[in-house]
Amino acid sequence: MSESVIAVWFSCGAASAVAAKKTVEKYGKTHTVRVINNPVAEEDDDNIRFKDDVEAWIGVPIETAINRNYPSCSAFDVWEKRQYMAGPQGAPCTGELKKKARQQWERENHADYHVLGFTADKKEVKRHSNFTLTERDNVIPVLIDEGLTKGDCFRIIQQAGIDLPRIYHRGYPNANCFTGETRFLTRKGIVSFNEVVGETVEVRTGEKGNPWREAYVESFGVQPIVEIHLKRGQKKKVIRTTENHRWFRGSENEVSEVETKDLSLDDKLVTQDAHPWVVEEIRYTSEAEQVFCVKEPVSKTFTLEDNILTGNCIGCVKSSSPTYWNLVREQDPEVFKQRAEQSRRIGAKLVRYKGQRMFLDELPEDAKGGPLKTLDVECGSFCEER
Repeated sequence: MSESVIAVWFSCGAASAVAAKKTVEKYGKTHTVRVINNPVAEEDDDNIRFKDDVEAWIGVPIETAINRNYPSCSAFDVWEKRQYMAGPQGAPCTGELKKKARQQWERENHADYHVLGFTADKKEVKRHSNFTLTERDNVIPVLIDEGLTKGDCFRIIQQAGIDLPRIYHRGYPNANCFTGETRFLTRKGIVSFNEVVGETVEVRTGEKGNPWREAYVESFGVQPIVEIHLKRGQKKKVIRTTENHRWFRGSENEVSEVETKDLSLDDKLVTQDAHPWVVEEIRYTSEAEQVFCVKEPVSKTFTLEDNILTGNCIGCVKSSSPTYWNLVREQDPEVFKQRAEQSRRIGAKLVRYKGQRMFLDELPEDAKGGPLKTLDVECGSFCEER
């Protein structure tokens, strides 16, 4: 009797890598484990290096599943053939290079079970539940069963001596966030982001009078981590955050807004109790972790433990954000040029600026929108479910 087959869908991200490793460890002796990737030509070249490292780590070859109608695996070719790049229903490259490629593989290969990179984070658990109801019920929730979050997956990858894909560290894009253990003030007491992610809570803002406002606590994916070492009298503390997080420095009479990367030693961070914390050290780590923030749209502030006033995340849709596209223009000018030319020819106005849709070649170089959410590097086989 032949062994049951488990298909693990690997998307060149940390969660799917750990899912593959855990599946091999748990089921490798009793099942045939096949690990499959849907390549996309436009992905960062370092994804190939990461895939090779993961393949050596898990001890199982990583296969590819390609849509035969697009042997180039190129999103550019999909957009050209379809004369369509993005819209309310999403981008066609997802359906052609991911979903249809996976469906073709399934018609030609038997799999008794599937494993995806659904983690134990609240939103991911919900995604897994929805997926089993709408797509298939033979999914093994490997990471959820072990209680592994996205942050756990990054730590496991780093502990294995594997560098995360380069795109994690390129600023594409950053969010104003904190690591999960960071604690902040709510109407019901002090809580950590890990405790209330996905929930709406009342936070203490910087407003006078009635400072309490409802805010949604959200995960903003994985970002490189910066440590801010602070002191106040004999007390010391470390805040783990992102380099673009917004702070308020100075005194009650003269306050300026500044990002983490622009803080200086001896800067005084504004507090709600008029006893500032002083910056003792700014340390850029080699770590990347899942980060969180609150979304409070009125004052755009909230208060950390020890009464430190700070800014919050606002968020925007990256595909139409002028901030995002000007970051592409800066980081990858050839990619920007290609997207601008193709979108103009197809008639796709990909960016929204000052309330108007426009072509990329019409976007001013200094145009900015709101802060960006994190880029989800795991453009997986099932990303249409996100």
